[in-house]
Amino acid sequence: MGEPNRDRRRAAGRLVASRAVRVLRGIGVLLAVACAGQGVAEAAQPAESAFLYMGSQPGEYVGQGIQWSYTHANARFQAHYFPAHDPSSISIEIDNTSDGRNPWSVELAAPAGRNLTRGRYLDAEGAPFQEPGFPGINVSGDARRCSQISGRFFVKVAEFTPSGAVVRFLATFVQYCDGNLTALYGTVGIGVPPPASFPKPPPFVPASLTLRSDPGDYVLQGRTVSYSNGVNAVFQTGRGPSGVFINVLPYAGLPWFVRLAAPGGRPPPPGAYPGAMRNPFEPPGVPGLDVDGEGRGCNELRAASTSPRRRMTAMGRSGGSARGSCSTARAPLPRSAARCGSGAPSGRACELCRGRAGC
Repeated sequence: MGEPNRDRRRAAGRLVASRAVRVLRGIGVLLAVACAGQGVAEAAQPAESAFLYMGSQPGEYVGQGIQWSYTHANARFQAHYFPAHDPSSISIEIDNTSDGRNPWSVELAAPAGRNLTRGRYLDAEGAPFQEPGFPGINVSGDARRCSQISGRFFVKVAEFTPSGAVVRFLATFVQYCDGNLTALYGTVGIGVPPPASFPKPPPFVPASLTLRSDPGDYVLQGRTVSYSNGVNAVFQTGRGPSGVFINVLPYAGLPWFVRLAAPGGRPPPPGAYPGAMRNPFEPPGVPGLDVDGEGRGCNELRAASTSPRRRMTAMGRSGGSARGSCSTARAPLPRSAARCGSGAPSGRACELCRGRAGC
């Protein structure tokens, strides 16, 4: 009797132990899943699968005209995506860089109310302050950032878990800062291999300024000067307090400034604008014009006509022609002309060509 009872007790013990092991294994699996889930939700994507490659055209502010390259080998990456709060945007932070630079940040966002998915996002504005219906972009770092931003980006891969973990993400981007027509461009990835080659720069935004004047003209002093964006100057465009502006910042030398305004200080749509006066001091109902540079300008200006061919866009594309006279406190000056596009008038001319063949 003793042996069978002992065997039954051993068998029962083995059964209890087996059940306990199964229970513990189940608990272990649950714990592993819970811990893994918690870790994925709170931590950034593993650093060994993250990268940021950026380039910067000459004169671009944030990137300073040089190349930047970060991976897990020389920086720490943290990706933030909160689907419950805002499924439209992702923010990627890069710090602890081996070059000792200040942190970098890449923020990309679909238009509000839309999920960030694979696709092209054009006409992006500065995130997180983009207007409704527009995507957002904001790339900053090393203590440099933009006040006004425009650009575009292409999300090639976007995979997230319901809890917000970034499984795989890959995007390319182009950003323009504060009206400058020089680009910061690059590619950023989480959970995907880095590209085999460095991203190629986008083409320079076509922009040129040519100024000519007669001997005795005060502003240009009888010379001819010519500038092209990305060749020997950086162009800035945008809307000012009155009309639109185009600033030309040469790589060598002092800047030039062009101001155009329809009556009432509005951006000038296509059309003729006779009787333009010095902007921004033109009286109500009169169009405005001003061209000055190298520290010289007009105290009084009167133009026979201005004829912008295109509206200013987010990239500042515009053009037009003007003809008139300039005077300073010293003496009246000869007439001058300004024109954008082909077929500039004969004689003295100031050509402003923006983004059109034939300029």
